[in-house]
Amino acid sequence: MSYADFDYWVIREYVPDYICDEILKNYTNFGDGELIDGTLSENRKSGICWIHEPFYKNLFFDIISRANYDSGLNFQLDHIETLQLTRYIAPDGHYDFHMDSDGHSRKNVNDSVRKLSMSCLLSDSSEFEGGSFEIQASEVSCDVELKKGDIVIFPSYVLHRVSPVTKGIRHSLVAWAHGSAFV
Repeated sequence: MSYADFDYWVIREYVPDYICDEILKNYTNFGDGELIDGTLSENRKSGICWIHEPFYKNLFFDIISRANYDSGLNFQLDHIETLQLTRYIAPDGHYDFHMDSDGHSRKNVNDSVRKLSMSCLLSDSSEFEGGSFEIQASEVSCDVELKKGDIVIFPSYVLHRVSPVTKGIRHSLVAWAHGSAFV
């Protein structure tokens, strides 16, 4: 099926296991997951670690850009934010339904906005229970089944969440591609 048939796009087995493992081995400086305004909230319980490495930023910006083109969205994109490694630990690591951006609100008129969001599962699904990635593009949410190395890409204005992890630890890599605000 074409990209245009969906509100999100899953690319299966995009990131090889050894790269997933390498990221988890090399990035371990986790802090508390905060909301976009820098506050802590009951809506989110996770650890985060920032990845500035150009290799990874370029890798994920490339796949987001290709999905943007292949989907027919053709959003104007100009850069990717620093990547976020996220860790959800049982019994209640989660992130409730939220949007990454509405696509137009910004502090300054020339600021870019998050337009496309991406999440890549880095953990093997045997390492945790719960922790489903869900999208809610209409009245009903949809569970997006992800396996290690799978990527989901979606417009940043779409509601999504990670349900509570009930056993083990779930790691994912998150990225946001920016461009000029929608008008």
